Amino acid sequence: MGREEPVPPRITRAGDIVRRFRPKLLDLDVEEFWVLALSRANTPIADLLVSRGGQSGTVVDPKVVFRKALSVRASALVLVHNHPSGNPNPSAADRKLTDDLFKAGQTLDLPVLDHIIIAGMGHFSFADHRLL
Repeated sequence: MGREEPVPPRITRAGDIVRRFRPKLLDLDVEEFWVLALSRANTPIADLLVSRGGQSGTVVDPKVVFRKALSVRASALVLVHNHPSGNPNPSAADRKLTDDLFKAGQTLDLPVLDHIIIAGMGHFSFADHRLL
């Protein structure tokens, strides 16, 4: 008789994502940009590192974001990155990137559900602030 695999927890709010990624990003002195690939039921498929940069930014290529997500057969995405400065507020570049990736996701039928910025013990959710 085989053992059943535990069902991954369903992602339902920004706090679920913050709990998952804060340990990876909390003490970093450089920015990292991750994608959480989700199934159709919003269960995690994979945590995908897209880029690692410097203290004040990282370069994110939309082609890499969607190639990685498609390679694991994601049905939806959550974008996650850190601000080593400790300020969770999105920059103008963060806002533009989010908008660009959101629109690309609509075109590909691979929706971007949120973009979370983790900064120390604080965070910013684009979805919670109705910016998606």
